[in-house]
Amino acid sequence: MSLIDANGPKQTATPSSLWHHDAGLLCGVWLFMTSTFVVGGAYDTDEFALLHRIAFWLLTAALVVFQPVILERLFSRFTPATLVGAWLAATGAVLVAIPVVAIEIHLLKSTPLLPRAADPWIQFIPFVGAPVLIVAGFVLFLRFAWERRHLDYKTQLSRSANKPASARGPIGPETLYVRSQDHYLEITTEGGRRFIRGRLADLSTGSDVFGFTPHRSWWVADRAIESCRRDGRDLRLVLSDGTDVPVSRSRRELVRARGLI
Repeated sequence: MSLIDANGPKQTATPSSLWHHDAGLLCGVWLFMTSTFVVGGAYDTDEFALLHRIAFWLLTAALVVFQPVILERLFSRFTPATLVGAWLAATGAVLVAIPVVAIEIHLLKSTPLLPRAADPWIQFIPFVGAPVLIVAGFVLFLRFAWERRHLDYKTQLSRSANKPASARGPIGPETLYVRSQDHYLEITTEGGRRFIRGRLADLSTGSDVFGFTPHRSWWVADRAIESCRRDGRDLRLVLSDGTDVPVSRSRRELVRARGLI
């Protein structure tokens, strides 16, 4: 294992991002909802000028599409890393999103963007709740459809420090590296790749596994490291499968202690 200059050959294969990191799908739903409501003049907005209608539905659709996903990601940090926990987080996100969006649209009525008289809350919340429930449910359904196909729910991580390491999802000797992406973990082994819900801090290694965390979002097995290269003032590890892993400046000593620089 050696240090390679940035001008030398380098491998930069990077694992593909998870679905919830791909903003394209969310933006697609957002723009589809906006264009549909603008063209149709939904909810009597056909009386607005075209630019006024576009601005209103761009903002309203963004509130309806993006907020439930943000809330689901927030709630998932406090629910078990299981399928039941995922559904609890999603259900809570939709239920909270309905009154939140209702309050936001109510506040818009005091701005030039939505020059309307305020409606009684008892009637207004169910009126807003239906489209929020449909759109948020559709977006979160797409997430769970992805999870059902790719996520490994058999491996469950405990967030309790009182549980033994064997109960906290140990990293096995076949593991090459683990990448944290929000509340998902991408575990790459010699046999392939799998995803689980959890945090990097909840993983523990077996006694026969040697590795370290060069970055807060990565755990790398020592045997998977081919070389270390410079990228300007930064360092990056090149792994046996060509993956590029960033090295935090605060963790360079860990790399130095392994004789990589």
